[in-house]
Amino acid sequence: IMSMMLNSCFSSFESTKKITDSDVDKEVKNTPAAICSVIDTILSPNYLHWDAGKRFVVLDKQVKLILSPATADLSEGDTLVYSGCGTQNMFGVEETVLLNFTDSKGGAYSFDTGRSQREYAATRSTAVPFLLDADLLDLAREDVVGKHYYVRTSYWYDSDDKVIAGKKFVKVKILDVVPGNKVYSLKVYFDYAGLQAAIYVSAADNSVASRRFSNLFSTSDIRNYYPAISDENWALITESKVQAGMTKEECRLALGVPAGIDRIPTYDTLQEIWKYSDGVYLIFVDGILTKYRK
Repeated sequence: IMSMMLNSCFSSFESTKKITDSDVDKEVKNTPAAICSVIDTILSPNYLHWDAGKRFVVLDKQVKLILSPATADLSEGDTLVYSGCGTQNMFGVEETVLLNFTDSKGGAYSFDTGRSQREYAATRSTAVPFLLDADLLDLAREDVVGKHYYVRTSYWYDSDDKVIAGKKFVKVKILDVVPGNKVYSLKVYFDYAGLQAAIYVSAADNSVASRRFSNLFSTSDIRNYYPAISDENWALITESKVQAGMTKEECRLALGVPAGIDRIPTYDTLQEIWKYSDGVYLIFVDGILTKYRK
């Protein structure tokens, strides 16, 4: 496998909702960084380092919109093979790089990058829309398949690619890493107590940092960081559920950080209303959950 480009790695606790109240950051307890996967750090190298025969997997049939000729008959999962590069100058300006590919049926296509060789010389990586570098996929498999992790999200998919209610902070075994979709380029399959499910993951060249592997999986048992939480409440947290009497920290673990917070001081108490973008809201009095709507 051709060497790939290393990117910086970071890890933070799961945050599926973007917080808008800066005070919550002071109240949220983050677990230490526990994992830095190849999936989060490897970039497809600059095309100048590609060899003829380098493979790419089609993530979406919309790839035909960026290829010439536009009649490309390609589907998700098809493989394109890099056959070399050229340049094109259509409007009398600096020549742009063309990346050439062939498919398994002998069809030939080109992708106009819209960038010059001079611009690419200063670029670390080359990402082609709707395509996944097969070398990256192979490295991801080598890094995580067969290993055990604690999953940090209950948003799972079944074998028919339908959303199912999973559990968070439970131990799973990684079964495979396959091509994802045009938004999240990788799909990680795992086993939990005999149930096989999957989660979509962003590769390092994707801007959706919340879907990075290190934000969705951990090598550490998150339960160990919260010894004060009762087993009853922890069981609810793993199922993304809340109940009256929970603390703000327990609710954040169960549902993620809220989209917004309203604080209403009264004569002798402080009431907080946590609002989520999906319509869920929680009402706390002096830091304890009293009412909620899910």
